[in-house]
Amino acid sequence: MGRKKRTVRVAHELPKSRRKSIAKALEEHTSETKEEWDRGSEWKEIRFFRKRVKVGEMRTIMMPLLDV
Repeated sequence: MGRKKRTVRVAHELPKSRRKSIAKALEEHTSETKEEWDRGSEWKEIRFFRKRVKVGEMRTIMMPLLDV
C-alpha cells in the first residue's frame, strides 16, 4: 500500500495568529540596498559558459547537468 501524500498548506490555510506574526515580522524588517548587487552598477560584458551576458541583462542559460 502506498503512503498518502502530505498536503501543502497555502497562505489562506495558515492560522490567523501565524499570518499576523508573519505580517508583523515583515513590517519590522528593513531591507538594505547593496549597490554592488545592482544590475546597472559599472559592470562590463562577461562570458559565462560560452555565452555573452551584457550589462543589465537577465538571461536563462541552459546547462547540461548530466554530462556523462
